[in-house]
Amino acid sequence: MKQMLFRAQTVGSDKLLISDSILTQTVNGERHIWLKSKFWEEVIPETIMDFTGLCDKHGKKIFTGDIIHIKCGYGFSAFVGNGIVFFDEKRLQFRVRSVEPSSFDSEKGNIYDECDFTVIDGYEVIGNIYSNHELLGEL
Repeated sequence: MKQMLFRAQTVGSDKLLISDSILTQTVNGERHIWLKSKFWEEVIPETIMDFTGLCDKHGKKIFTGDIIHIKCGYGFSAFVGNGIVFFDEKRLQFRVRSVEPSSFDSEKGNIYDECDFTVIDGYEVIGNIYSNHELLGEL
């Protein structure tokens, strides 16, 4: 069973917090969410990222919202590019969407269906969508 972890940006800072505990509370009609590290810290709800249960080739945990560098396939069908990890609710699986044209296709926003996301040799976390906007291009 995969380890349940969450990562989110704390309110009032750029700090990303990783925790296995999450608390949601509504106060005066506003939703507040806290993650627990040494103590409970309020986080920005839109920045909550789920751990995929997978690690990249360096052992770094991969979360939704991470930007990863992909090397996938062999020979003629091999491609290299950067993509965003997301959870596809229709397929109930973690997938990767391209953020730039790759060596395989000339479009942005395509989903790398041909890559086996469980093979870690071809993936490297290079940032995330909240801290590394410069890696997103014009998506």
